[in-house]
Amino acid sequence: MSRGTPALAGLRTPEGPVTTVTPNPALDRTLLVDELAFGAVSRIRGARMDPGGKGINVSRVLRQFGCPTTALGFVGGSVGRSLVETVAALGIESDFIAVPGETRTNLTLTDGEREIKVNESGPAVPPGAVERLIARVRRRARNSSAVVLSGSLPPGVPVDLYAELIRIIRDEGSKPVLDADGPALAHGAAAGPYLIKPNRREAETLLRIALDADEAVREAVYRLSAYGIPVVALSLGARGAVCACDGAVWRAEAPPSSVRSTVGSGDAFLACLLLALPGGADVPTALAVGTAAGSASVTLPGGRLCAPASLEQMLPHVNVRPL
Repeated sequence: MSRGTPALAGLRTPEGPVTTVTPNPALDRTLLVDELAFGAVSRIRGARMDPGGKGINVSRVLRQFGCPTTALGFVGGSVGRSLVETVAALGIESDFIAVPGETRTNLTLTDGEREIKVNESGPAVPPGAVERLIARVRRRARNSSAVVLSGSLPPGVPVDLYAELIRIIRDEGSKPVLDADGPALAHGAAAGPYLIKPNRREAETLLRIALDADEAVREAVYRLSAYGIPVVALSLGARGAVCACDGAVWRAEAPPSSVRSTVGSGDAFLACLLLALPGGADVPTALAVGTAAGSASVTLPGGRLCAPASLEQMLPHVNVRPL
């Protein structure tokens, strides 16, 4: 089944802002080098710095599409102050909680074709700061169309934090959205969020199956749906993405792309899925929009993420069919 380009201008932004929660944000530093080779000296040909962390990336994309968004999380030290300033310069409202220690810096080395990512663990978060974050999420959820819980948990944060927040967000009348890994994903999925978006590796680890064939992928999304999750989106990298909703499963084939950086591509996919679903699109169209956003992002250098123009260019080349 092939989908044409939907009228993106006709898609409504969600009713109410989207709050994103990134407990372990970062400044993402990307270095373009002449050669990636162990044991050799690489010369830097270009560098850029972007606010990072999955939830912040979601907010960055939402902001480019005109959707009001607020970013929450923990920040510390001079890197944390720089992160807050950079987020504000992008026009994104934030409500970060200051903690001791230094916000992490994540490094990506790329020669334009291959890349190496090195991520720090982040500062330890005291219990009082965790309680303040829970209170802020509760308050923000009351006026948010969705609350996105994304990324790793820093040291000191309970492994079931996302599960607790999912229950709170749902009780406050908003839609909890989860994009996590490992034990945080396992606990969060069991709490029954509205939408979940693991990538292939994360789903394989959680379900203990290899997603190397369509049959296995279909089994995976059905098993995730069985947690009581209305929308299950599974990103498969160059193989595209899958979305299950109301008992139907759809597969989007990503168009061939010249990959320059994969940083934030899954976050762009999630952001545009969130724009399209409550904006009036059916599931296949929303999946096409999200896949186009992810595919457009990988063609951009460093930490740049898709904008409306690049999504529009990519969207006609995305094919969606029932799985």
